[in-house]
Amino acid sequence: MKLKMHFFSSLVVGLLIVQSGVFAKCCDKGPEEHVEDCCCPPVSDDFQGFSVNVGVGYSGVVAITDTSGLVPRRKTSYGGDGVGVQLKFSGDYAFCDEGVVGVEAYGQYNSAKTQDSYLQTAASTVKTRRTFKMPWNVGLDARVGYIPASCSMVFLYAGPDWGYYDFNYRTTGVSSSYKQFVFGGGGGGGLKQLFGECFHLQMTVDYRWYGSKTITYTNGESQKIKARLATALMMVGYTF
Repeated sequence: MKLKMHFFSSLVVGLLIVQSGVFAKCCDKGPEEHVEDCCCPPVSDDFQGFSVNVGVGYSGVVAITDTSGLVPRRKTSYGGDGVGVQLKFSGDYAFCDEGVVGVEAYGQYNSAKTQDSYLQTAASTVKTRRTFKMPWNVGLDARVGYIPASCSMVFLYAGPDWGYYDFNYRTTGVSSSYKQFVFGGGGGGGLKQLFGECFHLQMTVDYRWYGSKTITYTNGESQKIKARLATALMMVGYTF
């Protein structure tokens, strides 16, 4: 948990440093240079257009399972941390002087993997092992942003998401795997900072949740599983 909080705080501090540096550079210039090279006043047109973004950062997955059948019913959750890498395509439209709305399509790779094990019964020596990962998720988001000043935008987004469940179950006499995209949704927010004519940095933090799937095995045991995904990314992008 301390590692996660340190990562989140580092992303925020890093972006604020970049933002303050650009703002200071703007305000040190004369009136003509100020207008030509920077956008210290809120100007939503600077955020309008089509952009391609690549990001990397923290990705954590949690599997929530409800087990019934051979064992007394047990509900558990187990999670893992890893790295997330995302490719995102965005289209933004400016309105008024400080507003932006847009849509985003993205695909993400997640390295996180979770696993746990348990005995079939209290008196049994038969151990069941489970592993879960969600290596891919893809989705669409609607985004709304506000431009306070200094080439900076704060934004919120939400939309549908499809996560790829990769669930493996092993016990004596039974070995099975379930692999399928599952529908879900979620949202988050972030900060965006322009630099140069076409480039930008942005930090995003979001949370996604997915539907449940029930899997019944030949030994009579049943597993109902659903997943949650948390992501914090630092991204760089180019606007056309």
